[in-house]
Amino acid sequence: HDFNNILQGILGFSELLEYGLPADSQELENAQEIHKAAKRATTLTRQLLTFSRKQPSQFEMLELNDVIHDSHSLLEMLLGEKYEIVLDLKDELAPMRADHGQLTQIIMNLAVNARDAMPGGGRLTLSTQEEYFTTEDAIPVVGARPGAYQLLSITDTGHGMSDEVRQKLFEPFFTTKEVGEGTGLGLSVVYGIVKQNKGWISVYSEIGKGTCFRIFLPVDGPEPNPTDPSIDPSGDQRNASILVVEDDPEVTLMIMEILKNGYQEVTFAVSAEEALESIRENNSRVDLLITDMELPGMRGDELADELRREAPLLPVLLMSGYRDQQTRWPHLSKKDYIFINKPFTVSQLLSTIETLFKERRRL
Repeated sequence: HDFNNILQGILGFSELLEYGLPADSQELENAQEIHKAAKRATTLTRQLLTFSRKQPSQFEMLELNDVIHDSHSLLEMLLGEKYEIVLDLKDELAPMRADHGQLTQIIMNLAVNARDAMPGGGRLTLSTQEEYFTTEDAIPVVGARPGAYQLLSITDTGHGMSDEVRQKLFEPFFTTKEVGEGTGLGLSVVYGIVKQNKGWISVYSEIGKGTCFRIFLPVDGPEPNPTDPSIDPSGDQRNASILVVEDDPEVTLMIMEILKNGYQEVTFAVSAEEALESIRENNSRVDLLITDMELPGMRGDELADELRREAPLLPVLLMSGYRDQQTRWPHLSKKDYIFINKPFTVSQLLSTIETLFKERRRL
């Protein structure tokens, strides 16, 4: 949580720097490098959370090759010096709609499986390519549908497996390891993720020569372009009064820079109690509440509940550096509050605010 708050400041301010610097300048290039480094740190945090199963699903348009490159440093740490990692990636793969964390988990689980099959060391090869299945192609393949797919192949030079083992490979709790050395859930998790993504997985193995997992994932069309961070709010948004409640000073400053010229009034508070006191003393109007979840004293959603008693249609945007909100605050699913994870980009914040105001106009 604290680390994501730090990343939020770095990511947001570096992005704001980029919009204010002349093209082709050294300063712009420097700001872009800071931004890239912050995004890499964000990805690494998300991967670690995925590995500890603390990361919720977040489907987005992404490139499979990028996910593999992002995972490379983790693979090196996971496997160690005895293992060679080879990347054989097809250039210019089409974007696909998937969850970055889930794809990382597939790669890591299969890498652990490969490492165990090569106790003395060996080679792990990750390759990608595009495949297209016609109706005729799909008929004999269990789980296949016609359409475009991306194929991720993960191959090891390990001891291989028998047909009997291969047929039971994805059964929950099935393992060939000694008692206490494995849960037998790693490959069943991989199978579940692939099925959730409407894909399928095949396994080729030969005793003494290694194993190849081939994962087919469907390709969807790209999403609409994200909102331009320089968006000019519409008339009703310009007249809006926004209350921001955040106890981290860097995040507060970043949001202030983003919103300061677009809205009639933006009020900041460091706690729910301070926000309520300010509203009551000044009889202030609030058209949108943006609040962190973890605040000193009253939580952000509790503040939202309090304000909704007076204004039931108040748009609410909750944010947090904790990425396991579905388990940490399961009651939020019963309310129509919008939730955004830190660190978020400038465009994500602006487009989310725009969406909230559009929904309010429809009510």
